[in-house]
Amino acid sequence: MATELFELCCKDIHGCDFTGQAQTQDALLQAAAQHAREDHGMRSFPPQWWVQMRHHVRTLSDGRLELCCRDVQVACGFTARAETREKLAEMYAEHAKDRHGLWSITPELWALVELHVRIVPA
Repeated sequence: MATELFELCCKDIHGCDFTGQAQTQDALLQAAAQHAREDHGMRSFPPQWWVQMRHHVRTLSDGRLELCCRDVQVACGFTARAETREKLAEMYAEHAKDRHGLWSITPELWALVELHVRIVPA
């Protein structure tokens, strides 16, 4: 199954460890802007900033999806890997319930967690 995500690594631009992935370039750029506000103190984004960000976006495809607890600020070594987002969400929700006592993952929480899904080689 072919899966496609867009990825942007801040270390390519500013040297920090942030890596964002999203299903669309627009969603990825919004995540990058949020990161720039929160971690780099940026308050405005001139047109050349958006051009630079688009230049560093990579397309990832043909791999498995992966989500790690540690990537969402949980001190846990669990990693879920699946072929589809639906299966990954199911596995992650089951783990969150069994290991962390989180009985449900709201759509709002999943939207934040999903920012950390990445594609790894199959």
